[in-house]
Amino acid sequence: MAVEKNLIKKAKNLPVPVIAAFVGLVTVANAWNMMFGMAWLRHISFWVSMGVWLAAFTHIVFHFKKFKENYFGNVIFRALYAAFTMLTFAIAAYLLPYTSGVMRDVLRYIWLIALITQMLHNIWFIIDNVFRKPCWDTTVPAWFVSFNGILVSVVVGGQMGFPRVQEFMAYYGIAIYLITIPFMIYRINTKPYKEAMLHTKCVVIAPVALTTIAILNAVPNPPAWLVFPFWFGVLISVSYFIYLSPKYFAKPFVPGWAGLTFPNAAGVVASFRFSQWTYANGFEAWSGPARQIAGIQLWFTTTVCVLVAFKFLQMFWRSFKPAPETVEAGK
Repeated sequence: MAVEKNLIKKAKNLPVPVIAAFVGLVTVANAWNMMFGMAWLRHISFWVSMGVWLAAFTHIVFHFKKFKENYFGNVIFRALYAAFTMLTFAIAAYLLPYTSGVMRDVLRYIWLIALITQMLHNIWFIIDNVFRKPCWDTTVPAWFVSFNGILVSVVVGGQMGFPRVQEFMAYYGIAIYLITIPFMIYRINTKPYKEAMLHTKCVVIAPVALTTIAILNAVPNPPAWLVFPFWFGVLISVSYFIYLSPKYFAKPFVPGWAGLTFPNAAGVVASFRFSQWTYANGFEAWSGPARQIAGIQLWFTTTVCVLVAFKFLQMFWRSFKPAPETVEAGK
């Protein structure tokens, strides 16, 4: 009982970016399973991430005052809380094949409720941060966690049903990305960027990668003129990350490193799905190189995701150790 109370207490100060980091971990684990059949790796990643989901749920429900303080008091945290519904999509899709009957329907409707919840969050986010209180300082690529992160529902939604809903979400992803990315490019290149938010620049990979996957998963017979430009956008965004990576890794670990995880993992899946699509649609010459690129992405993305997940788990483990002054006083 004391352990349970301690865990609930620890959840109060859960670093909000940790949720996004573990969305990245399960996404890269899915990529390993899709490309190389690494089912055990996928299971382990999801089991650990279910613990993080439970910690985030505890943080929101049992420490609602703290959650509300973060959500309404910090625009970046508000954007990152959308990772909770993203992780919900992923876990529901993971569990679905192992259920039947009523439980299967429950998971499908959990997926749908999470989708509606994130859409309502997005509407409020746009009203509050775009129209009511616009501010260049807090307009950063982390916004895409909310705007396009909802497309995780389509990325993992193959067995969830609701095909018209998923197709609508794919078109929504195209629209919100094309509307938002010019403003984000302008902001990154012309406005001061706080050092503490440097890692959020990497998030530019996520929206174009998720939109690419959503097009391939949910749009019937997507035309090549739509698919190719979005995948080229993935390559440009990944190249931008590689260009910035020396600056990222030259700095000590902070929770903002979570911004390096999921976007890169989504980029891996986008390249792999593009490889599959080109092979099946008469563009075989593109399929092999795209798969090789996906392999290279998978290599460095796995390194980043494992490193960041380990650092967060290390932070959690250390939080149970008594402070040095406490140890000294007990001598």
